[in-house]
Amino acid sequence: MQRAPSGAVATLIAVPDTVEQHDLTLQGTKGSLFITDFGYRFEWSSGEVQTDKRGMPEPTIAHVVECLDGGTPLCTVLDGYKAVSVVDALLHSAKEGRRIAVPTLSS
Repeated sequence: MQRAPSGAVATLIAVPDTVEQHDLTLQGTKGSLFITDFGYRFEWSSGEVQTDKRGMPEPTIAHVVECLDGGTPLCTVLDGYKAVSVVDALLHSAKEGRRIAVPTLSS
């Protein structure tokens, strides 16, 4: 969790091995924004934010604790960036009907 000088709080949750789950949810004190399929559908709601009380699956929580205790993460920030870059290029390629170069980064 990161708190900005304005008081805004950001939390990033990335779960490895998810299938067909490409969602982004932004929640704030004045409402929330739900973006799915990398921007193809937007939903906005204002007012009090309702959160899911179920939480993360136990294996994910166990892995987070393991990492906090010095273990090695299943994926790095660079891995996540590379995955998103590939998907972004795929979506642009499908939309534009041409090849899109994927940026290459060394680890």
